[in-house]
Amino acid sequence: MVPVVGRGGVITTNVSISHFDLVAVIAQGIVDLDAVDHVEAFTMPYPRTVQLGLDRLGLQCLLAGHAGPTGIPDLVRWAWSRQLSEWPLQLDSEFVSSGDLLVDPLSRRPTKLCAAWAWEYSDDAPFEHARDFLRTLVERGTPAVLTKAIQHLIDTPVIVTKQKATMAAKPGIGGLWHVMTDFYRRAPEWYFRGDRAATCARCGELAIPVGKADWWCPWDARPGDTTTTGEELDRDQGVWQLDGALTSYFAVSGRRAGAIRDRLAEAQVTEVRLSLEEGPWLEVTVPSGETWCVRVDDRYQPGLTALAARRTTAQSGARYPVLAVPDAWAQDARLGTLRHLIGSDMAVLTDSELIKTATGKAGTDA
Repeated sequence: MVPVVGRGGVITTNVSISHFDLVAVIAQGIVDLDAVDHVEAFTMPYPRTVQLGLDRLGLQCLLAGHAGPTGIPDLVRWAWSRQLSEWPLQLDSEFVSSGDLLVDPLSRRPTKLCAAWAWEYSDDAPFEHARDFLRTLVERGTPAVLTKAIQHLIDTPVIVTKQKATMAAKPGIGGLWHVMTDFYRRAPEWYFRGDRAATCARCGELAIPVGKADWWCPWDARPGDTTTTGEELDRDQGVWQLDGALTSYFAVSGRRAGAIRDRLAEAQVTEVRLSLEEGPWLEVTVPSGETWCVRVDDRYQPGLTALAARRTTAQSGARYPVLAVPDAWAQDARLGTLRHLIGSDMAVLTDSELIKTATGKAGTDA
């Protein structure tokens, strides 16, 4: 029982609050709220998760002697104006660092970090949702056709209505296109500035307009930064994007895995297979003759990345599991922290380290 002192005296509660779980449910609530519309335009009732997160945070603030958010709009303001390290919570250093925000202050939309925390609340339900889509393809297509279909989803997270109408005739995947169309949804209003939308030059997903001329992509840029754009699209074209659960799976992790595969192919490493059915994974045969099962992931914080890696590696039963993280992780403490958390359970390599090891050039400058 936890004693809580309120205006009417001492109240007791048997609610046990895990600060980790509290951030996870708040993040899920923000994601759920974002999925329906801007908070200012939303009508009651709010999604259950966001109300639960508000209630639990309010209790934690009361326990800590802090003034908490006064309602859902104020909770969202907390998420874009207060770094997680400034919340009245106790989180281990591998889960939080300076600059962490759940909502981008410019676009007022959930960040990549917010999505990673939300995945902890749902036990990676969005990724399971993505795998369900893939299993549907597996059941209906040959391995060769499946490979082409997956590559299309990686390369084309955004399409226009004309493409939807013509993809059925595309060689290699036409027979699966009637299934793949269910992977896409109409782009919500917040992706448009007037009648124009734009894709992120790096991941190909839709960027979000910020200010008068800038754009922001949650998968590419940190909160408060801006994104370099690629293709511009007119509203009249009819803009479609991968379903939310599939964006990270294909446009982010899948695209990075594909880029690693292509770099290995350029280095004459031909025994590489991209597997997204239970992934994203790369199966790579290294010079020693071992076949590595490489998980490609980046949940920004080493603690969140380690938790996800342990879950999926245990499920896969891989004999030689490897976790690949972006090269940027070597520029700060995250890589060392992640290796400490993972221990000897699997090798942790940056993308470049993986390329060198798989080509037999580890320890060289090549």
